Amino acid sequence: LGGPNSRDDLLAMACRRRRGGVVRYFLKLGARPTASLVTLAELAGGSLPIVRALLDAGYGREERELFDALVSAIRDGHSQFVRLLLDRGAEVVAGPRPWLKAGYEKREPTALMEAVACGAPRCVELLLAHGADPNRGCSGFPPVENGRLPVHAFIRGCCSFRGIEAPHPEQHSGGPLHVAVVDGNLHLFRMLLRHGADPDALPGLDAYVACL
Repeated sequence: LGGPNSRDDLLAMACRRRRGGVVRYFLKLGARPTASLVTLAELAGGSLPIVRALLDAGYGREERELFDALVSAIRDGHSQFVRLLLDRGAEVVAGPRPWLKAGYEKREPTALMEAVACGAPRCVELLLAHGADPNRGCSGFPPVENGRLPVHAFIRGCCSFRGIEAPHPEQHSGGPLHVAVVDGNLHLFRMLLRHGADPDALPGLDAYVACL
């Protein structure tokens, strides 16, 4: 552990090989690699012992770090990892991105929208149980990250799904119910309604239903 490169490489290798005891040992010796919680958790395949060790060592305290890890766990279908992050205080709505101009707000898809888009009912249940708002949506479009649009089904539905066109996409808004309708996921649609989702609170939902 003499230098930062060796600390990064060794801890990342231990995560990749799912060696929870080795990870805890390096952390106890003071290893503090620059890799984010999301990166190390993905290397570890969502291993709960490793993620717990990283959280106990102070990972996840940076702004948005827990939310980004939560979204990554949802996309990978790791419901136990999702539960752990929620229990550790992960927010279900993203805070502002640091690169946004002062005074400018861009609402991104919520964790609940991501879970519905991924067709993950267990993650949806966990999020709702931890206070996720079934009526909270986003306005405009999220940025493309790593060449992948996180809620591609929702974006398709806003722009071109069966002829639906939004004349001003940057002003379009929608929520979890829109995502469920565009994906044709009746099970999640019913689940959201049972938890208080209001079709009338989301503009244009009737147009989506009429086109299915």
